[in-house]
Amino acid sequence: MKSIQATLHTMFRPPRKRLRADPHRKAREHAKALAHKHGIEIERFPDGGMMLWPPAGIEDDPFEGDHFANDWHEALNMLKAYAALLDAR
Repeated sequence: MKSIQATLHTMFRPPRKRLRADPHRKAREHAKALAHKHGIEIERFPDGGMMLWPPAGIEDDPFEGDHFANDWHEALNMLKAYAALLDAR
């Protein structure tokens, strides 16, 4: 009887719940790679968002006074701007 119950349980159990895909994964990986390459510090906050700190000595900072990014896509755009400035040196 137990083997029949086990067989029926495996046949009729509900499907497993799928994990939600991470919508920020690609942007996060690209942003972290750019930050590491150019020496830019990413300071994440537990409540969400992050601060981006470029290396010292950067001139004409396009985000002077506002280094905050709400999510990884915004951070990636900021990092691309910093990377363009640092590569132009």
